[in-house]
Amino acid sequence: MAKHTQVGSGAPTTTPTELNQHYLDTVSGKFYFSKGTSSSADWLDSTPTTPVVLGPELEAIKAAGGSAAGRVPYYTGPGTASVAVFTVAGRNLVAGIDVNAQKTTLGLNNVQNLDQTDPSNIIQTPLLQFVTLAEKSDWDSKEPGVSGGTTSQYYRGDKSCIHCDSNSFKRERANCYRRNYRSILQR
Repeated sequence: MAKHTQVGSGAPTTTPTELNQHYLDTVSGKFYFSKGTSSSADWLDSTPTTPVVLGPELEAIKAAGGSAAGRVPYYTGPGTASVAVFTVAGRNLVAGIDVNAQKTTLGLNNVQNLDQTDPSNIIQTPLLQFVTLAEKSDWDSKEPGVSGGTTSQYYRGDKSCIHCDSNSFKRERANCYRRNYRSILQR
């Protein structure tokens, strides 16, 4: 079993006492492990000789600020990233292990988890109700029964028409007209 028992300044000069033993050079920061127990030549330098090259996505996070305290990286496009503030409240919400824990964090633990796309989960009131198929069918059946008028008549909302000429309205003031019902009724 490997033990990280040796620390020193400079490369190791002693013989390793066991296989896969660790040694840390505190001056250079190099890390060594033993491949055998015969001599000090059994220590191998495991420090990379070439810099580690990150992929474009990790390089983008590094360029955006990477591991700054209170920040969380996110991608803005292929090979580009940015960092956002990650508040204590945000961290607490993300730390919730399930929906119920997250709802407790938000103070919503008394709200039921319901599928809002299921009509049986939506509360109806006398003013807010779903249209039944019977009501829809009843409404749809009324429109064909109303006869249309001609283009020389004015249409009302129920598709019935009444003929109105200039004598049907009286001008009270500029751009304000009052309907003269008597002239309409006398026809």
